[in-house]
Amino acid sequence: MSLRISIIYGSTREGRLGIRFARHLAHKLKKRNNICHLIDPIDLNLNTLEKRYSDYEKGSAPKELK
Repeated sequence: MSLRISIIYGSTREGRLGIRFARHLAHKLKKRNNICHLIDPIDLNLNTLEKRYSDYEKGSAPKELK
């Protein structure tokens, strides 16, 4: 029996590292005959958070982020 699994990866920041693990996990799940979808907001061109609050200089973070 195969499972249908979706992996949702949320980071869109430059230099993100977790995407490597998400891809590895999707690959391993597919090798076990599961149906696996990796959902990456960068592939979907979603307008999402690209920087953490702490990445901005003091006082320069967007108002919405504060």
